[in-house]
Amino acid sequence: MESEYDMIALTETFLTSSVSNGELFPPGFHVVRKDRPGDCGWGGVLLAIRDRHNVKIVTDIVSMTDDKELIFAIVTFKNVKVLCCVVYLPPNYKDEQYLNVLTCIENVICTSLEYQYRLELA
Repeated sequence: MESEYDMIALTETFLTSSVSNGELFPPGFHVVRKDRPGDCGWGGVLLAIRDRHNVKIVTDIVSMTDDKELIFAIVTFKNVKVLCCVVYLPPNYKDEQYLNVLTCIENVICTSLEYQYRLELA
């Protein structure tokens, strides 16, 4: 994949552990992904960031996100830190599950306020 993109976020990747990050991106990318458990080949999220940027995966929320297809990372572009979130919400989610995901996102944002971030919503 030849591109000039510095960050690529994907949902519904349908990836399993049999697919390596090297098959998806050339050298020079830091790839973080959360495949759906059980190698079922459904759902899944991925975040790929060029190595020239500092990436810190937010791991202190794993217990809150273990059952969710959700990745958080703090990416430093030059001198600006950006809190990135990639999330997949299956269409069969119940209202309570949607609220759980939103609560998780809210918790991460609130606990990250000690840093200076620019929040980008897309």
